[in-house]
Amino acid sequence: MKILSAAALSFAAIAMSACQNNSGPEPQTLSAPRAPTYDKGQTFLRTSFFEALEAYEDADVKSGRKGFYGQKLSMAGREDILRQDGVIRPSRFTCDEVVGDASAPLTEQILNVIGDAQIVIINEDHKIARHRETIRAILPDLRDAGFTAYAAETFSEYTDTMSPDRVTMRDGFYISEPTFGRLVNAAKNLGFTLVPYEQRDDQTAPEDADRSARIEARETAQSGNLAAFLSENPDTKILVHVGHSHVAEIPIPNSRDEGSTEWMASKFKNLTGLDPVTLSQTACKTTAGLPILSDQKRNSSGATALMLTDYTIAYPVPDESETRGDWRRARGDIEVALPEAWVQKNKTKTLLFEARPISAPDEDVPSDRILIRESEETLPLLLPPGDYRVNAFDNEGDAETPVEITVSKP
Repeated sequence: MKILSAAALSFAAIAMSACQNNSGPEPQTLSAPRAPTYDKGQTFLRTSFFEALEAYEDADVKSGRKGFYGQKLSMAGREDILRQDGVIRPSRFTCDEVVGDASAPLTEQILNVIGDAQIVIINEDHKIARHRETIRAILPDLRDAGFTAYAAETFSEYTDTMSPDRVTMRDGFYISEPTFGRLVNAAKNLGFTLVPYEQRDDQTAPEDADRSARIEARETAQSGNLAAFLSENPDTKILVHVGHSHVAEIPIPNSRDEGSTEWMASKFKNLTGLDPVTLSQTACKTTAGLPILSDQKRNSSGATALMLTDYTIAYPVPDESETRGDWRRARGDIEVALPEAWVQKNKTKTLLFEARPISAPDEDVPSDRILIRESEETLPLLLPPGDYRVNAFDNEGDAETPVEITVSKP
């Protein structure tokens, strides 16, 4: 993997998906586990999940604070809680007009519209892990199409110190979520140059600036940092992974006044003269049974609604019975039941469960993570075939004795 050295670009702003109620098959237990060494940064992150759960339960959904703490819960594998509470709600817009062949795999639909574009910008909702899985799934085809750079607002400024073959929590905040970890691992394995573009400390608005000024400073910095990379690498094809509105190619009208806000993609387009292919994963839902690619959305009355991007990737509304999401199983993950001893402990205390490859140090992003509340019905881990070390942690970061398991192909 080629690592891009970029001076002092800051961490992305802080910001799972759905799961089944059965516990899955019992894993095959290996020999006596070795005592792991626990990383202080991971311990801090683990305890923050418990703090976020408590704050989330106390927050008023109307204040927006549930959404803030909910980002942490989604990183802990509990996007289902956010859906149940209405923190994640289906879009009021519908996309059912399919671009191209509706029967083709979603990755093929996306590659067909990208064509010979040099820049592709795709967004995510920071609380929805499935968006990251879609990006991971298109990486191999993008690499075959000549894309060699992957930019993400989550990357810390220290991409030049990243491990070339491991993904750690120090690679960026959102990367600590397991699906994002798998995405970055795939990018590294495919040899993508990793590009940070978040605003630097010297590019932020003054501390007393209002919200619009802070947005303006950040969008200007992000677009400028990407433009600077392309100025030094003018022929590079680059995939840019953003959050929410940063993908908008046109200014978005403000709801509170008659003005509008120009976001990163629009500023980048005007700054460079390059026309990116823009894809939104947050704009609409679909009534189709599978995810689709569309270039038109409609509001609740059926009228055509404003498109802020070239295309939208629309997903069906998840069934309320889902708690971990069938998309995880579709990518090859297998349900793994938690050890019975831990299930019994879970009846009296909230626990966080993490699974990593046996050889992986504790600082590496886990392959899966799930926070299960006290007395809650147990949930399975979902893992690809392999050998793993599984840990259980309490709200102070203290660990139970780890278990080593083998997950076999069905």
